Amino acid sequence: MGVKILKMLLKKLVSSNKYAASVYSLLAIDSLLTFVSIPLILTYVATAVYGDWLIIFALVAILAFMDCGIAGILTGKIRSNYNSDDVSQFIYVVILILVGYISVSVIAYSGFVYLLDALFKLVDFRDLLLLALISLFLQLASNLSESILVGAGREYEAKLAVIAGAIVQFGLLAICLHQGVGIYSLPISLICRHMLVLILQFRMLKVVEFKSFDKAFVGSMFRDIVPIARINLFGKLASSTSTNIVPLAIGYFWGSTFLVNFNITAKLLLLAQTIIDRLNSIMLPRIIDLRKNQGSLNQYVSHYFRRLALGLTLCICFLPVFNHAFVSIWVGDEFFLGISFSFILALHLYSASFSNSLSYLFIAVQYFGWPAKMVMIENFIKLFCVIVMSYSVIGFLLSTSVVSVFFSRRYLRKWRKILET
Repeated sequence: MGVKILKMLLKKLVSSNKYAASVYSLLAIDSLLTFVSIPLILTYVATAVYGDWLIIFALVAILAFMDCGIAGILTGKIRSNYNSDDVSQFIYVVILILVGYISVSVIAYSGFVYLLDALFKLVDFRDLLLLALISLFLQLASNLSESILVGAGREYEAKLAVIAGAIVQFGLLAICLHQGVGIYSLPISLICRHMLVLILQFRMLKVVEFKSFDKAFVGSMFRDIVPIARINLFGKLASSTSTNIVPLAIGYFWGSTFLVNFNITAKLLLLAQTIIDRLNSIMLPRIIDLRKNQGSLNQYVSHYFRRLALGLTLCICFLPVFNHAFVSIWVGDEFFLGISFSFILALHLYSASFSNSLSYLFIAVQYFGWPAKMVMIENFIKLFCVIVMSYSVIGFLLSTSVVSVFFSRRYLRKWRKILET
């Protein structure tokens, strides 16, 4: 009887919000595959070499700033004025944006090669760097194609494609590692994942016939997108740099092996942070739909952030305690950096998560100017903290946590003022 009731509840939940169900399914699958793949990677690849890959991946991930919030902006524009006849024009917009991404990536490649040689002595891995760049480009492309589907109200189908890509990635990774491909198994499996997602999402768009390029329509889309993207640019650049400079600083000062230990110690804590990011992705379309109803919007946002604050507090208090036992069972006690370190890392991650969630809120209500400037200032201060205190991991984790808490208070005060006016 209890099983039947549980099945009925699950069925009702999935049918009432397929998008949320698909987001949680993707999170569960991605997390499971990550926790299975890391011991597999460490079995076939030396710890230091895996650390070198983490350095390269962090360096390339700085280019995530190229998004400039474009995917979210595109979703909002399409959702507010969607017409199935315009799908081909949306694809033209995405193609032009991708041309810009390619141009930036080509310029960045030579700079990254120089940094790998000058700072990390990894110039022999320039082909690995190229594969990582291709992987990032395909990921940004799939994010843009997903934004069209989400804007068209087809969030569920978009996430199903990403779930299929995650499963294929793990299968290819296991096969490549077993066949002796080594560290190159990681970027190859990532590239195949994003290519599959792109293909599936393109088929879901169901473009029966490509219409000719409408210069006026595409031009009006860019006139809406470019000013907002320009506002977000420096904030996104500061955000991606301050996030990814942490593993780069650790790799530079303490070496690749310590970076792997840091990454493994943080993995369970990062899972909770990923859950928050997924919740934000669910929140964004919902807030876009509630923009015209201030009472409902205020109630929804208040409930959301109360639950978020409670969840983050519980994570900071309890997750670090379980982290030691988890890492010991998962990969071995030698990879764990200590419970006190876990507490400080949890404070760093979850204070940043709350601040990021508040900035999502302003994007969802199409309020860009002031929040974008604040995000830029916040992340430049964090970047400064990491550079100045790079000799002490504990030092820059604590200092960036204080910055996140300070700016979270600023965002909350600004949100209340917006509601009052």
